[in-house]
Amino acid sequence: MNEGNRILMLGLDAADYDVIRRLIGVGRLPNLAGLLNHGVTGRLQSPADSYAGAVWPTFYAGQPVTSHGLFHNKQWRPERMRVEVPNGRWVPARPFWETRAADLDVVIVDVPMVLDRPKTLRGIYLGGWGTHDLLARGSWPGGLWRDLERRFGLPLMPREHFGRQTEESLSELMVELQRATEQMRDIAIDLLDRHPWQFACIVFGATHRAGHYLWGRAQLLDVYECVDAAVGRVIDHAPTGTLVIAFAVHGMGPNRGWSDFLPQILARMEEHRSGRAPKRGWLYRLKQELPHHWVRPMLKILPASVTDRMVQLWSRRMYDWAETRYFPMPMDEAGYLRVNLCGREREGIVSEGREYDAVCAEIEALVESLCDEASQVPIAGPALRAYRDADPRAASLRLIPDLIFPWTGPPASSTKRLVSTMLPGFVFDVPRLLPSGRSGNHTGPGWFIAAGPGARGGTESDGHDVLDLLPTILKYLGREADPVLPGRPITAVMGP
Repeated sequence: MNEGNRILMLGLDAADYDVIRRLIGVGRLPNLAGLLNHGVTGRLQSPADSYAGAVWPTFYAGQPVTSHGLFHNKQWRPERMRVEVPNGRWVPARPFWETRAADLDVVIVDVPMVLDRPKTLRGIYLGGWGTHDLLARGSWPGGLWRDLERRFGLPLMPREHFGRQTEESLSELMVELQRATEQMRDIAIDLLDRHPWQFACIVFGATHRAGHYLWGRAQLLDVYECVDAAVGRVIDHAPTGTLVIAFAVHGMGPNRGWSDFLPQILARMEEHRSGRAPKRGWLYRLKQELPHHWVRPMLKILPASVTDRMVQLWSRRMYDWAETRYFPMPMDEAGYLRVNLCGREREGIVSEGREYDAVCAEIEALVESLCDEASQVPIAGPALRAYRDADPRAASLRLIPDLIFPWTGPPASSTKRLVSTMLPGFVFDVPRLLPSGRSGNHTGPGWFIAAGPGARGGTESDGHDVLDLLPTILKYLGREADPVLPGRPITAVMGP
């Protein structure tokens, strides 16, 4: 392969592979079906089951989460003892088009979970226009954003309505996502036509938002159809001979829901054991007690800089750190718990070694003792000791959780009451509705469908990882192999 090659990557954010294949099978996704008939497809292992927010940084940095450090839109910052919205000053995740491929002519549109505003590069860079996960927004060249607003209107992707949902709000969401997809289609075509490029990556965020709130509903499939139509139009504007890769770095499935309740459950367990409620800062208590559907209207009108600052304020005093040995981190699909460790946390009280191991074992026993009262089935599987078992040389080791709990048992929606096999008399009555309002949540794996020069038509190629995407891109575009990257090129995409 050589530098004359061209790649167009089309991300269908969090589009589930099984849903994609089922809809292709019944003729509802003709454009993806066309790619599939002429190309190669396969699943991609991803870190989604443990680190749902790490999948896009793992793709664009080509490194595992312990190196790039980004796995949630709100993360614990140990040297400041608070939660913050990540940025490039303390999280090292960097996209390859800013580092390893800075000399390429590119068009980058709406790749999620990119830190900071778009940097100077050769080409066009639009970030945060229609993404589900938004950390930063902006454009390169600097006047591009204003030009797009003048020509296509303000961004149509709605802000996430995190919280209680209604039939009316869900129907409105479907319409909004279809309109946002059509707008992104037109912007993508315009940007591909206005600048010569060797590599382009355009991500449609509607499938992600729809997966969270429309999972299990017919409207989800309507959104998939709309995105497929947009994909077809964008492919039509790619020059002949372009390698086209449609992909997702993780999937979606039913939301088990326990991460919504874990902080509350742990507080109840500690109160049950000690006879007193844990000490909390008043801002944190207020945040926990106010229903999100009350707060949401105010949050929608506040600028991001204000809401980011609010995150820092409520988290700084969320516990009495002199007495807190462990605490929950912001989490999504899996449960994240962190030890207040000496030498890592600024106000750590748990010593490394034997005491640390004992606290981790205690947390594991507590969470794994929780089970559905009716069936007596545990809700959590064995914990992953993420911090202890990671490479001690990893660049972002200090940022990751100590324990990650997979929710392997009955979901919250089918559980009326939790009990504990470790704490006699403990009960937790499970609320009927999830605070998040999300019917779907992240799963692995991801997938790809590639068609064009070199791709082996009509074949399946499994055994690959999200980490393999970047080496594939670099190899196809004529770059030398980078021994720092742990992934390997997918040869079925590139030919012999």
